[in-house]
Amino acid sequence: MISFITWVNRPSEYAQLLETISYTCRVVPHETVMVGQEAHSMAQAYSIGMRKAQGTVLVYVHQDVRIMDFGFARAVKAATEPDNVGFAGVIGSTTPSNENWWDTHGQMGWVIRNDGLFWGHCAYDGPARQVDGLLMATRKRYPWPEGELPGVHFLDQWMCRYAESMGDENRIFSAAVQHMSNGSTGSAEYLHNLRLYQQRWRVKE
Repeated sequence: MISFITWVNRPSEYAQLLETISYTCRVVPHETVMVGQEAHSMAQAYSIGMRKAQGTVLVYVHQDVRIMDFGFARAVKAATEPDNVGFAGVIGSTTPSNENWWDTHGQMGWVIRNDGLFWGHCAYDGPARQVDGLLMATRKRYPWPEGELPGVHFLDQWMCRYAESMGDENRIFSAAVQHMSNGSTGSAEYLHNLRLYQQRWRVKE
């Protein structure tokens, strides 16, 4: 079974995600796990959701994502099947970064933007160093950094580094997914988490 885990503060957006999941994954056993504002960070929310989830494949997905691909379940199961896979996503980078993953030269994968155009470079199925947090799938139950990383920024890169530290390999797989917003950068919260990420996981580029 696939468990879709989401931290929700805008129920109307989440309802649209649920609609696309129920439509594209209707013939596949799945559940949706909503975590509300009892959580004070995305790391805490995902930790709560992980404990509630019954599935063998855990898909941590933002509330403003739309699953548009009838082959999504098959693709995510295949991407997470090998024992050494950490996190799998639809877009990311094959090179590491001390800042945003999209600041590297190894960008791979694609996603549909809110205007219907494509963001990304090409369809790709293969190893990655980082995957974007709009959708992160795994069969592993990694501990989330509840007490270390507040808010939402850099949780995806933090966890990809953690998976690598455990000897696992992150991956990108190809599936039609739409993201209805762009990531924000430059806020005080963003810069604070960037410093925390760099202090904990600084890598040689």
